[in-house]
Parts: sequence; structure tokens; C-alpha cells
Amino acid sequence: MNQADAPSHSPSSRAEPEVSGHGQAKEKLLHAAAELFAEKSFDQVTIREIAAKAGVRHGGVNYHFRGKQELYRAVLSRFGPRGNHITDGGNPLLHEALQVRGQATAQEMLGRLVRQHLSVMAERSHPVAAGLLEQEMRRPEGPDDQVFENAVLLRHRAIEHLLQQIAPDLKDREQLRLFSMGVASRTAFFWIARPIAFRLLDLPAHGELSPERIDRIADHIVQTTLASLPQ
Repeated sequence: MNQADAPSHSPSSRAEPEVSGHGQAKEKLLHAAAELFAEKSFDQVTIREIAAKAGVRHGGVNYHFRGKQELYRAVLSRFGPRGNHITDGGNPLLHEALQVRGQATAQEMLGRLVRQHLSVMAERSHPVAAGLLEQEMRRPEGPDDQVFENAVLLRHRAIEHLLQQIAPDLKDREQLRLFSMGVASRTAFFWIARPIAFRLLDLPAHGELSPERIDRIADHIVQTTLASLPQ
């Protein structure tokens, strides 16, 4: 079973000054912002509030992160779901999937993608990670553009490409998108309604899915998706 890559731990491209205490200040800002963003929406959290919670001067946010938006993305990258790669171009496996050619290879890659996503969605999430995802989903205008591009749209493009390789006659763009949404939603169910999903499988709500269980569920998702494709 393939595991998702670990998330990047260098969210800011700005070089750290070689002064004692600056690295600690950046970490304090990340942790303080993570808690606040998980509690409240992006728009409701202020830079002043983040700095005060971190015990850092107000200008420290702009110094380390060039503003609230970059800090927010760094928080999502560090504390969001495992392997999200929000700030470094997206999950490498998704980029690999976009290069796949041929029905058999595409089918195998679709299974890998579903297993990887399911393993992340079925994890017991830290309250901060869960809060960040919940707040992101609640945003009236939808996800942050970089989050949408690197974590959401890239996944759907990869799935759609694989489905086209498997079923070349499937050319309708909206139908393709609906198929990819169906695949993603069935894995996301284990995050959005984790206690329900686990109880339906006769598992403790705070238990874990074994690798064998993940393989079985992923195989079911892939096979039912393939069976519904136009012949």
C-alpha cells in the first residue's frame, strides 16, 4: 500500500535571518495562527490577534510570511491533512498520474490514488487539522485559490485523465468531472463522517482502518467506478 508523502515543512521561501530567536518566532506564529484559523474563518482572524497569541511583535507576521495569506497557506501546508503539498505544487503522485498512458496502467494508478487518499481521509485527525478543513469548506467564496489549484483541482484532473485512458469514449467534460467527484466524495466520506463510516463497518469510532481494509474499500470504489463507465 502506497503512503502519502509527508507535507513540506518549509512553507516560506524567505530566507531566515541568522539571528537567535527568529526561527522560534516563526514557529510561534505558525502554531498560534493554526489554532486561530481552526477556530475561526480566515476573514475573522486578524494579524494583530495572531501576533498577540504568539507573543510576537505585530510586524513579525509580515516579516516572516509577507502577510496573512502566505501565513494561512503555510499553516494549511503544515497542519492540514497529511501530504497535501499545498505550497509546493501538489501531490507528486497526482502529477505522475497525469503522465500515465494506456488502460491497464491507468487502472492501476487509479487504485493507487484512491488508496492514498483513503488512507489520509480515514486517519484520526488532530483537532487543529479538522478545524482547518472545516473552516476551509465553509468559506462562502470557496477554497483559497492555491489550495483549490494544488489540492482539489489537481486531484480531479488526475482522476479525469485516468478515466479517459480507461474509457476513451468518455469525452464529455461535465460527465468526467461528475465521475471524478464521485470517486473523491467516497473517500472524503471517511473524513467528513468518520464516526458514521466506522460504525457502519462495525469498527470503533476512534479505531483505525487496517491496510487490508483500506485495500478492500479502495478496490470497491475503483471497481464500482469502472463498472459505471460507458463501454
